[in-house]
Amino acid sequence: MRMNKIRVSVVTPVYKAEKTIVRMLDSLHNQSYPIDEIVLVLDGIQPVIKQLILDYDWKFEYKLIQLEQNQGVSKARNEGISNTRNDYIAFLDADDFWEENILESLVEKMNEFPELKLVSMALSMKEKQLFVGSKKLAFNNFPTTSFTMVNKSKIGLNILNFNEEMSHSEDFDLWLRICTSNKECLIIRNASDCLTYKTENCFNHEGLSGNLVEMEKGELKAINGARKRNELSLFVACSAYIYSILKFIRRYLLSLRR
Repeated sequence: MRMNKIRVSVVTPVYKAEKTIVRMLDSLHNQSYPIDEIVLVLDGIQPVIKQLILDYDWKFEYKLIQLEQNQGVSKARNEGISNTRNDYIAFLDADDFWEENILESLVEKMNEFPELKLVSMALSMKEKQLFVGSKKLAFNNFPTTSFTMVNKSKIGLNILNFNEEMSHSEDFDLWLRICTSNKECLIIRNASDCLTYKTENCFNHEGLSGNLVEMEKGELKAINGARKRNELSLFVACSAYIYSILKFIRRYLLSLRR
């Protein structure tokens, strides 16, 4: 497929990533589709990581934004979003990395479906691709933040911001606010599964994803927010609540076996 030239900005919050930041940057430079810029947001004073970034052998433009205090991933991502120069924004955390065709796959779908506000990859999904709205997302948080691209101009900055009062599941909350229509958000299956996500496997138990209780509280808060905005009916919201709690119980029991 012939692709229109889409210029992509990558937003990366950086916190305690001394061991992974270079690997992440290497993966960006090895992409089959060119990156226009990356906006790195240092979430607090981190001299070692800052020097690693400054010393890196850059092949494309980068912006380095310094937050004087650690303010959390939502604040860092929002600062990054506000400093991008392109409509198309991809998210990649500093402890993740991309295989060489990830960005090309996301751009291809943005070209194929110009009406899209969001395209993302799921770590495990039966379908090859799936259009989703808030109702489907309430039951299955398909998008993986580090495999997600959004169109800033179609969403609007009033919507495209992570809730800075949420320390967990803030990405799920944003996807629910973006994907109000079933035709504007697309999920595609990531054939490489967990290979490009975090350091060892799908769950980074030392990071935020390992805090199951707080993740569950955040997920329920996001569902409740969608209900208050009338994006979910009372029946759907209650059903999603129950389903989320059942998933949490299963994950918690599985975590006890590790």
